[in-house]
Amino acid sequence: RSADQVRGLGGWPALVRLGLAAPVGADRDFLVEEVLAALDDDRRTTLLALALAGPADDATVSRVVGRPVGVADELRGVPLVSRTSDGRHDAHQLWDDALRSSFDPAVLRSLQLRAVDALIEHDQAAKAAQVALSMGDLATLDRVALATVRAHLNHVPVDTVVPWLEAAEHPGPALRVLDGLVRYTTDVRDLSADAVVCEVIDEARERGDLAPEAAAIGAASVMAHARQDLGRLLPL
Repeated sequence: RSADQVRGLGGWPALVRLGLAAPVGADRDFLVEEVLAALDDDRRTTLLALALAGPADDATVSRVVGRPVGVADELRGVPLVSRTSDGRHDAHQLWDDALRSSFDPAVLRSLQLRAVDALIEHDQAAKAAQVALSMGDLATLDRVALATVRAHLNHVPVDTVVPWLEAAEHPGPALRVLDGLVRYTTDVRDLSADAVVCEVIDEARERGDLAPEAAAIGAASVMAHARQDLGRLLPL
């Protein structure tokens, strides 16, 4: 294989040798068979939590796992686990697919949901959305969208959130607010942005759903203020 194909193998000699000699996908199979099989359930769960939420400190990994964890001790000797410059821990991308497929679906989902909560709390929406999308869970993705609207109301990270919108065939209310903000950010004159956000306000108000209503009102206020549209701003 080419140098580009083996560059992602993390520099671990056995994986590099395997990557050079074996078909595509063999590196993952090796990880599952040779490494995961040697780990007990606690260490595998810690490694999965780190793969989902990392880079992360002990407190974050403990939150995802659901018990106190010392990552350095539990994952000592596990390949492709590293320390960042600020002292957090990280697991190489190669662990991701290998670990997810090795867990019971219910256990995996529980860990994924706790990882999303932790990532949202640490303002790591992009990674939280990646986890939600891997779950195929639009309700969880909408929670990530709501947190993103709250944190970045005045400056939505368009390049980050557009793939979320493209992946959501039937978006929830917070994703629709994000859609409105993306339209507005892309073209401040695009009045379809107002229509999208106002629709969410009306629907959320009718349901008594305060969180998306407040997010949508905030978005509508930002757009009205930027356009100096006092007639729209005052009723909000």
